[in-house]
Amino acid sequence: MIVQSSRHSLSSGISTKATASQERSAIKLIVENDAPSGTLFFADSERRLLIRLENYWRSLRQSEYGPFFEDFWPSRNPVPWKNCFIAYAHQPGAEFAFDHIGGSITALFKPDRTNLPDEEWLLDTIRSRFGEFSNVLKTARPARREGRFYRPEGIVVLYRSMLLPFVDAKRVPAYVIGAMTYRLNPMPGLAIQK
Repeated sequence: MIVQSSRHSLSSGISTKATASQERSAIKLIVENDAPSGTLFFADSERRLLIRLENYWRSLRQSEYGPFFEDFWPSRNPVPWKNCFIAYAHQPGAEFAFDHIGGSITALFKPDRTNLPDEEWLLDTIRSRFGEFSNVLKTARPARREGRFYRPEGIVVLYRSMLLPFVDAKRVPAYVIGAMTYRLNPMPGLAIQK
Protein backbone atom coordinates (compact mmCIF):
# COMPACT_ATOMS: atom_id res chain seq x y z
CA MET A 1 0.00 0.00 0.00
CA ILE A 2 2.67 2.56 0.87
CA VAL A 3 5.14 2.86 -1.94
CA GLN A 4 7.85 5.18 -3.02
CA SER A 5 7.38 6.22 -6.59
CA SER A 6 9.78 7.77 -9.03
CA ARG A 7 7.06 8.51 -11.58
CA HIS A 8 7.08 12.25 -10.97
CA SER A 9 9.98 14.66 -11.27
CA LEU A 10 8.95 16.41 -8.04
CA SER A 11 9.75 13.26 -6.08
CA SER A 12 13.44 13.85 -6.41
CA GLY A 13 13.13 17.21 -4.65
CA ILE A 14 10.77 16.21 -1.85
CA SER A 15 10.73 13.89 1.09
CA THR A 16 10.20 10.21 0.30
CA LYS A 17 9.50 7.22 2.52
CA ALA A 18 13.12 6.92 3.63
CA THR A 19 13.27 10.58 4.60
CA ALA A 20 9.83 10.40 6.22
CA SER A 21 11.07 7.62 8.53
CA GLN A 22 13.99 9.85 9.49
CA GLU A 23 11.53 12.72 10.15
CA ARG A 24 9.39 10.42 12.31
CA SER A 25 12.26 9.58 14.60
CA ALA A 26 13.37 13.22 14.88
CA ILE A 27 9.97 14.83 15.58
CA LYS A 28 9.25 16.17 19.02
CA LEU A 29 5.58 17.04 18.74
CA ILE A 30 5.16 18.46 22.21
CA VAL A 31 7.74 21.14 21.48
CA GLU A 32 6.40 21.98 18.03
CA ASN A 33 3.20 24.02 17.74
CA ASP A 34 3.20 24.47 21.51
CA ALA A 35 0.07 26.40 22.50
CA PRO A 36 -0.89 28.36 25.60
CA SER A 37 -2.30 25.86 28.07
CA GLY A 38 -5.70 27.49 28.56
CA THR A 39 -6.60 27.82 24.87
CA LEU A 40 -8.49 25.21 22.86
CA PHE A 41 -9.01 27.29 19.72
CA PHE A 42 -6.93 27.53 16.58
CA ALA A 43 -4.89 30.61 15.97
CA ASP A 44 -5.75 32.46 12.81
CA SER A 45 -2.33 31.69 11.39
CA GLU A 46 -3.05 27.94 11.45
CA ARG A 47 -6.31 28.45 9.59
CA ARG A 48 -4.67 30.78 7.09
CA LEU A 49 -2.13 28.13 6.08
CA LEU A 50 -4.89 25.89 4.72
CA ILE A 51 -6.69 28.85 3.13
CA ARG A 52 -3.47 29.89 1.39
CA LEU A 53 -2.91 26.32 0.19
CA GLU A 54 -6.44 26.18 -1.24
CA ASN A 55 -5.93 29.55 -2.94
CA TYR A 56 -2.71 28.23 -4.50
CA TRP A 57 -4.59 25.11 -5.66
CA ARG A 58 -7.34 27.27 -7.21
CA SER A 59 -4.75 29.40 -9.03
CA LEU A 60 -3.43 26.24 -10.73
CA ARG A 61 -6.81 24.91 -11.81
CA GLN A 62 -7.02 24.53 -15.61
CA SER A 63 -9.30 21.51 -15.88
CA GLU A 64 -12.81 20.89 -14.64
CA TYR A 65 -11.40 17.94 -12.64
CA GLY A 66 -8.73 19.96 -10.87
CA PRO A 67 -5.25 21.32 -11.55
CA PHE A 68 -2.49 19.30 -13.18
CA PHE A 69 -0.30 17.62 -10.60
CA GLU A 70 2.82 18.58 -12.57
CA ASP A 71 1.99 22.25 -11.92
CA PHE A 72 2.10 21.84 -8.13
CA TRP A 73 5.36 22.95 -6.49
CA PRO A 74 5.91 21.85 -2.87
CA SER A 75 8.06 24.93 -2.29
CA ARG A 76 4.95 27.12 -2.82
CA ASN A 77 2.91 25.10 -0.33
CA PRO A 78 2.45 27.19 2.86
CA VAL A 79 1.73 24.08 4.99
CA PRO A 80 4.92 22.38 6.25
CA TRP A 81 5.73 19.38 4.05
CA LYS A 82 5.92 17.08 7.11
CA ASN A 83 2.17 17.83 7.58
CA CYS A 84 1.25 16.69 4.04
CA PHE A 85 0.91 13.54 1.98
CA ILE A 86 0.54 12.63 -1.68
CA ALA A 87 -1.69 9.72 -2.70
CA TYR A 88 -1.97 8.38 -6.23
CA ALA A 89 -4.36 5.97 -7.97
CA HIS A 90 -2.88 4.30 -11.06
CA GLN A 91 -6.36 3.98 -12.56
CA PRO A 92 -9.89 4.94 -11.50
CA GLY A 93 -11.10 2.69 -8.69
CA ALA A 94 -7.61 1.35 -7.92
CA GLU A 95 -6.18 1.29 -4.41
CA PHE A 96 -4.22 4.41 -3.55
CA ALA A 97 -0.46 4.36 -3.11
CA PHE A 98 1.39 6.99 -1.14
CA ASP A 99 4.26 8.84 -2.74
CA HIS A 100 4.94 10.93 0.37
CA ILE A 101 3.66 10.82 3.96
CA GLY A 102 4.88 13.53 6.29
CA GLY A 103 6.37 12.46 9.58
CA SER A 104 3.94 14.57 11.62
CA ILE A 105 0.96 12.69 10.18
CA THR A 106 2.39 9.32 11.16
CA ALA A 107 3.51 10.51 14.59
CA LEU A 108 0.19 12.19 15.46
CA PHE A 109 -2.23 9.56 14.22
CA LYS A 110 -0.42 6.33 15.10
CA PRO A 111 -2.69 4.30 17.42
CA ASP A 112 -1.54 4.05 21.01
CA ARG A 113 0.33 0.92 22.04
CA THR A 114 0.41 -0.72 18.65
CA ASN A 115 3.13 -2.73 17.03
CA LEU A 116 1.33 -2.82 13.70
CA PRO A 117 3.31 -1.70 10.67
CA ASP A 118 2.18 1.60 9.17
CA GLU A 119 0.61 -0.18 6.18
CA GLU A 120 -2.00 -1.82 8.44
CA TRP A 121 -3.43 1.28 10.12
CA LEU A 122 -2.38 4.36 8.16
CA LEU A 123 -4.84 4.35 5.23
CA ASP A 124 -7.93 3.84 7.43
CA THR A 125 -6.75 6.49 9.88
CA ILE A 126 -6.01 9.01 7.14
CA ARG A 127 -9.45 8.40 5.60
CA SER A 128 -11.17 8.92 8.96
CA ARG A 129 -9.25 12.16 9.70
CA PHE A 130 -9.01 13.62 6.16
CA GLY A 131 -11.91 12.12 4.18
CA GLU A 132 -12.46 9.68 1.34
CA PHE A 133 -10.04 10.15 -1.55
CA SER A 134 -12.34 8.80 -4.25
CA ASN A 135 -15.08 11.33 -3.36
CA VAL A 136 -12.62 14.20 -3.70
CA LEU A 137 -11.54 12.96 -7.13
CA LYS A 138 -15.16 12.50 -8.27
CA THR A 139 -16.32 15.96 -7.18
CA ALA A 140 -13.06 17.76 -8.08
CA ARG A 141 -13.52 19.87 -4.94
CA PRO A 142 -11.44 20.22 -1.80
CA ALA A 143 -12.63 18.36 1.29
CA ARG A 144 -12.13 19.94 4.70
CA ARG A 145 -12.40 18.42 8.15
CA GLU A 146 -11.58 19.44 11.65
CA GLY A 147 -11.68 17.60 14.90
CA ARG A 148 -9.98 16.69 18.11
CA PHE A 149 -8.73 13.55 19.72
CA TYR A 150 -6.85 12.66 22.86
CA ARG A 151 -3.33 11.30 23.05
CA PRO A 152 -2.40 9.07 25.99
CA GLU A 153 0.29 11.52 27.17
CA GLY A 154 -2.46 13.86 28.42
CA ILE A 155 -2.55 15.91 25.23
CA VAL A 156 -5.55 17.09 23.21
CA VAL A 157 -4.82 17.28 19.48
CA LEU A 158 -6.93 19.85 17.62
CA TYR A 159 -6.55 19.54 13.88
CA ARG A 160 -7.80 20.78 10.54
CA SER A 161 -7.28 18.78 7.39
CA MET A 162 -7.80 19.29 3.69
CA LEU A 163 -7.75 17.04 0.62
CA LEU A 164 -7.06 18.57 -2.78
CA PRO A 165 -7.66 16.67 -6.06
CA PHE A 166 -5.28 16.82 -9.01
CA VAL A 167 -5.29 15.33 -12.50
CA ASP A 168 -2.52 13.56 -14.38
CA ALA A 169 -1.19 14.63 -17.79
CA LYS A 170 -4.20 12.97 -19.51
CA ARG A 171 -6.67 15.00 -17.38
CA VAL A 172 -7.67 11.90 -15.41
CA PRO A 173 -8.32 12.55 -11.69
CA ALA A 174 -5.54 10.56 -10.06
CA TYR A 175 -3.71 12.50 -7.31
CA VAL A 176 -4.76 13.71 -3.89
CA ILE A 177 -2.66 15.98 -1.72
CA GLY A 178 -3.61 16.02 1.94
CA ALA A 179 -2.51 18.71 4.37
CA MET A 180 -3.16 19.39 8.03
CA THR A 181 -2.51 21.94 10.70
CA TYR A 182 -2.71 21.07 14.35
CA ARG A 183 -2.33 22.36 17.87
CA LEU A 184 -1.40 20.42 20.98
CA ASN A 185 -2.96 21.33 24.34
CA PRO A 186 -2.97 19.68 27.74
CA MET A 187 -6.19 17.85 28.56
CA PRO A 188 -8.71 20.04 30.39
CA GLY A 189 -8.46 19.65 34.14
CA LEU A 190 -5.02 18.06 33.93
CA ALA A 191 -2.75 19.75 36.44
CA ILE A 192 0.79 20.16 35.21
CA GLN A 193 3.14 19.31 38.03
CA LYS A 194 6.72 20.54 38.17
